[in-house]
Amino acid sequence: MNVTLLMMENVAISRYIQMANAQHLKAELPQVVIAKEATRLASKEVVLSPEQLRQIYSPMKGLEEHLATKK
Repeated sequence: MNVTLLMMENVAISRYIQMANAQHLKAELPQVVIAKEATRLASKEVVLSPEQLRQIYSPMKGLEEHLATKK
């Protein structure tokens, strides 16, 4: 399962909403841009070992930090 791709998709959707000035879509689309929240949601879908959680969290945290520098 690659939750990082979902975070990247969320970034793309957020940019579209901003470019298209379609703020009404924010209520329709959940935003998951924090690695900890994405990991928590992933673990609700399937039972994950601590190692699997680290494997999901680590790249997402890197993406989260990268996106924070772009703001």
